[in-house]
Amino acid sequence: MAVGFPPSYSTELELLGDRQFARNAVVYSFDILGWKYSTSDLDHFQTTTSINPSSWGENVSVALEYGSIKVRSICRCPLQIFDWGKNKQNVDRFLVHFSQKEIRDHKIGTDDPTHWDDSGKTPLQRALTDE
Repeated sequence: MAVGFPPSYSTELELLGDRQFARNAVVYSFDILGWKYSTSDLDHFQTTTSINPSSWGENVSVALEYGSIKVRSICRCPLQIFDWGKNKQNVDRFLVHFSQKEIRDHKIGTDDPTHWDDSGKTPLQRALTDE
């Protein structure tokens, strides 16, 4: 449980791959969590969580830096004193989905290989259809 005005929680992690994989993982994580987000540029994302019985909502920001990701959750109500662990929970929930997506993309690559042609065929499919 964080105490402050307003309470917040933040963490920073090292990225496994390039920033494009990380950008995809950020968007994927927001979508999975149902958080509508906005961006100020390619590497900075913001969202607001909804009000619930234990919180007036939080502002969550994600920043991609060179080789790392910074995630911060801060209570929306400036007069709130306790967050009852909600900010840490937001960051942890985001990072679970982010890490899984980043690891998966880093190991197997994206679903859109650069060797596909405009019609979506792989080199093998093009070779088989040419015969």
